[in-house]
Amino acid sequence: MTKDLFSLKDKVIIITGGAGLLGVQHAEEIEEFGGIPVILDINDKEGNEKSKKIHENQSKINENQSKIHENP
Repeated sequence: MTKDLFSLKDKVIIITGGAGLLGVQHAEEIEEFGGIPVILDINDKEGNEKSKKIHENQSKINENQSKIHENP
């Protein structure tokens, strides 16, 4: 029960000022733990670029983890 209480799985987390260094770091960690980070920033272009990059990196990580589990 307690584990589920603190789980980020499938939870949407909004990060304001997310295009900056700390925002990106938070978004990466949130996504790594199953959450869905939403980056909001006054600089739309930078925010969109960072968001895209984070999702691409996480997809690569998930793909590699799947390969590891398939071939122990």
